[in-house]
Amino acid sequence: MTSKGKQSLQLIATVLLVGTVGLTLGALRAVDSGPAREITVVARSMAFYLEGNPIPNPLLEFEPGERIAITFINQERGMQHDLRFPALNLGTGLLDGDGSSERLVFRVPAKRGDSRYTCSIHCIMMNGRVSIR
Repeated sequence: MTSKGKQSLQLIATVLLVGTVGLTLGALRAVDSGPAREITVVARSMAFYLEGNPIPNPLLEFEPGERIAITFINQERGMQHDLRFPALNLGTGLLDGDGSSERLVFRVPAKRGDSRYTCSIHCIMMNGRVSIR
């Protein structure tokens, strides 16, 4: 085979490889950027509440691999709160009680089990259970 023929084959192989990698990365990005289940968690009266649910510190249930978007809102005037998921190594910063909010978007780990969510400052009163089922 001539050197021009070898160069042509190398070029074709490179184009095919780059195209394949691009398609694979595009597919991965599509999985990561797909729609997320939206959850709103509100801090008030020294507890966490799901929007529209009167039960304090409710159970949060997630599916393995599910994409979740949590909007955390601190409505407790004069108090700072955060929302932490220690087992997931995930959390918001401290928010002032003036309606400040922060959004967490993440993919739930594949491992099933229970863990906790908490406010790092008021963890005795403000904590609940997370279940990955």
